[in-house]
Amino acid sequence: MLEGWHFWHQRSEEGFAKAETAFHQALQIDPRFARAFAGLANNHVIRGQYHLLDGIGDARDEMARAREAARSAIDLDPSVAEAHAALAYVLFNEGRWAESEKHFATAFELNPNYAVALLWHSQVLGSQGRFDLALVESLRAVELDPLAFIVVERSAEILRHAGHYAEGLDATFRAGGLRAGVFLPNLSERALLLSLLGRGTEAVEVARTIRSNRELRTRWMADGYAIWTLAQAGLREEAEAHEREVSARASAAGYARGFALAALGRYGEALPFLEKCPPVVFRRLYGDPLFDPFREDPRFGELLAKLGCSAEYKLGRETLKRMRSEGAAKR
Repeated sequence: MLEGWHFWHQRSEEGFAKAETAFHQALQIDPRFARAFAGLANNHVIRGQYHLLDGIGDARDEMARAREAARSAIDLDPSVAEAHAALAYVLFNEGRWAESEKHFATAFELNPNYAVALLWHSQVLGSQGRFDLALVESLRAVELDPLAFIVVERSAEILRHAGHYAEGLDATFRAGGLRAGVFLPNLSERALLLSLLGRGTEAVEVARTIRSNRELRTRWMADGYAIWTLAQAGLREEAEAHEREVSARASAAGYARGFALAALGRYGEALPFLEKCPPVVFRRLYGDPLFDPFREDPRFGELLAKLGCSAEYKLGRETLKRMRSEGAAKR
């Protein structure tokens, strides 16, 4: 069991495969071991989400397997918080937010100190526009498990949204020290933060590292952020060349291409792809600087309406304005 969780925390395809093997081995020893089913549920939901974000593999199959494993765990032992959290995260990724909240509430009743559940729920809160509460839960997760790579790594994003750029940058470096190898979402967050801090030369260096690792997964919005970083540094031709590489990939029909085009200010071209944003990406539309020049365009409002998050966006923008104002006043 511990081996399975260890590999799962690596957040890589190899890690997911090894974690699945370890959890199945535990079930071979005890077919009624609820926590092993919960481990499988956690493994499948994250692998499914990564497939969804990267536009590869069958995310729906992984989510279905996650739901089945979570239900098996709950049927065997309803007190396993990890199973309820996994089911909640499946429901969130499917856009079923109200149902998701119910299972998160159960998970927190059973274990209020489950750091990964706090991380996941902070993403739900961010997608609802409740960035203030998302920040509290994310930082609480880091406090509870400061050596969990993904917990520390994801805290950088919410810190950036809140305007805490230096703290967010520090989180990307701390996370980088907790995992071997390159994790592109961590580098892309670092590139954004360096650029926002006015450290353009360093930001460009990170953006170029993202581009040079063109065959590496997991990518998510990494290319879009790298392209934006290059464009902000005045390297328009280099940014456009990077975008052409993104558009030529097999997964180019997904939302990530929309981010790449938006990074260049080509919002009209980006819109059909941005309409494919999954719920876990919504909060990026609320707070990312890529979309700042586009926010007053009626087409942006139409995009939010199609995604079904107009009210959440409005709340998110109001909350971010207040948080950033409060943060500036303290500095």
